[in-house]
Amino acid sequence: MNHMRSHASRAEPDHRPAHQPLDTKGAISLPGVPGKTKTTGLILRAGLSFKEWRQVGCRLRDIHHSSQWWLGDWCNYGERRFGEKYSQALEATAYDYQTLRDFAYVAGRIELSRRRDNLSFSHHREVAPLAAADQKRWLDRADAEDWNRDELRSQLTRARLEAKGFANEQAVSPPRRAFGAYSVGSKGEGHPVMFGDPKPTVHFDPFPDGGGYPFRFLEWAFAMMGVDSPEDVLHVCSGSVRTGTTVDIRPSCRPKVVGDARALPFRDGSFRHVLADPPYTPEYAENLYGTRNVYPLPGQIVKEASRVLAPGGHLGLLHFQVPMIPGGMRLLGVWGITQGSGYRIRAWSLLERTEHSG
Repeated sequence: MNHMRSHASRAEPDHRPAHQPLDTKGAISLPGVPGKTKTTGLILRAGLSFKEWRQVGCRLRDIHHSSQWWLGDWCNYGERRFGEKYSQALEATAYDYQTLRDFAYVAGRIELSRRRDNLSFSHHREVAPLAAADQKRWLDRADAEDWNRDELRSQLTRARLEAKGFANEQAVSPPRRAFGAYSVGSKGEGHPVMFGDPKPTVHFDPFPDGGGYPFRFLEWAFAMMGVDSPEDVLHVCSGSVRTGTTVDIRPSCRPKVVGDARALPFRDGSFRHVLADPPYTPEYAENLYGTRNVYPLPGQIVKEASRVLAPGGHLGLLHFQVPMIPGGMRLLGVWGITQGSGYRIRAWSLLERTEHSG
């Protein structure tokens, strides 16, 4: 035992050179950073005190946070100054195109006077769709009450739900009257549709066929997703939905785009909100929807939705399954949705595309 203890205590020889010269070729100085920076590293001045070293970390944090604003303002300047030609320069940044467009969207929506140094870029993204006065009000509250991004989002969601007439407890739950007894369609066609009274609504025809949502479900879902205008939403497997951009494989449903949910005909990052209500099983696809072998798996829908979503955008998926979460997406929550007693419960999963996908 003494031999083992003695052997373990011996230090390994240090084969590193006593002095390794630093290559400072191409290095630049940054304001507030005592040293030089290169693409591949940071060369700090020798002999820094702990306080100085800590201040460098804070300065680097500020630069990282500011870079999103700088890139957004840079994109917007280029678009104003050079028109479509500016997009050629975006490749030089090595950023994903849609990530830059997201920076530009937030920077373009929120003027310098309303930006808060104490709040992250993600805080500002949450309020970017709002009117200027509302942006200021919510950013002031978030700053004063020290809310993180998730708390700000929760407060915004609650406010949207209350504005649409949902009670406070429904800020975390679907509306209690999320079902009805009305259904249409013959065997092999259509889908049970739960709308309450069979009359024209904001989103549906008088007697919809080909799929629908529970009564008042869309209003609740839109509030949870941060939708300000129904026309901004991409509906995948849209059925009888008549607002927003609708995509369905069935021409009989009269979608704006006839297409497959697994290969959407849109460029990357085209939408901030995607809502999907596909067939829940191959049997549903064949017997209720009449699409035969066209059955998009939940994972396929999430993968394709993540492609067409902008960073910070949301996907709401109604299905029997909670999907696997791919890279570039994160799960925000899952809610149970049902027509009522005696009916199966479905899972409504809310996912967010992260800033840097893939």
